[in-house]
Amino acid sequence: MRHVWEEDVLSDKEQYLKHLHMWLEAMFSALEQQTDEETRTSMLESCGRACARHGGVVTKAKAIKDNGKKIDELLDNLSRETSGLVEWRREGNVVQLVYKKCFCTLRKEELVKSPTFCSCSCGWIKEVFETASGKPVKVECQQTIGRGDPICKFIIRP
Repeated sequence: MRHVWEEDVLSDKEQYLKHLHMWLEAMFSALEQQTDEETRTSMLESCGRACARHGGVVTKAKAIKDNGKKIDELLDNLSRETSGLVEWRREGNVVQLVYKKCFCTLRKEELVKSPTFCSCSCGWIKEVFETASGKPVKVECQQTIGRGDPICKFIIRP
């Protein structure tokens, strides 16, 4: 059931986005104050995994696995599709992934400013790499633009 006051708020996109921003910031503030770091990370990684499944990259990752190709091909595609804004380097089984810009729509729309939110990216990367390899991975978040760093840098290990 829709309330009368919602009609005014939802009919104006700017007001809607402002309201959504306020709601998300309140949620992140509560999350940061009322949960421990392990719980926050787990929750946000789950959100990142869902985001990855929603986008087309998981379909590409599945095709890599199904065709017996290497994850390097997926990473090359990501780098090409982003005009080089995603760089990667492999040393044995360890992959270093660097984003020269934040690709998160929620950040781009300035709906979320919390530095805690960057844990979502770890879940996104886990979902993509685990889908492509068929094996669990660990993702270490070393730097993120959302936390004030010039780049986002992740280390992916088996």
